Amino acid sequence: DGISMIVLTVSVVLPIIAVGTALGMFAAVPRGHDKVLLLATGAGGVTNLLLALPLATRFGAEGMAVSVVLAETVVVGILAVWYLRQPPLGAVRS
Repeated sequence: DGISMIVLTVSVVLPIIAVGTALGMFAAVPRGHDKVLLLATGAGGVTNLLLALPLATRFGAEGMAVSVVLAETVVVGILAVWYLRQPPLGAVRS
């Protein structure tokens, strides 16, 4: 049961990573906003470090899997907020 929970938890992270990659590499970087990607990635890394120790200590591999999912969610959240605040490509700024 522990292995199936880990696989389920990690399978959730795959689409999250896909969205983060799309927002970062196909929206932020081409617009010259590399710093947003760096900020989001750094925040995700810090989140993972802060959550990994308590979750992995208490719940083992399952806790670590949850930590990874939450860290990637932080990355996507930051990139999504940035993206939603951007004008559409080709929009004329006044």
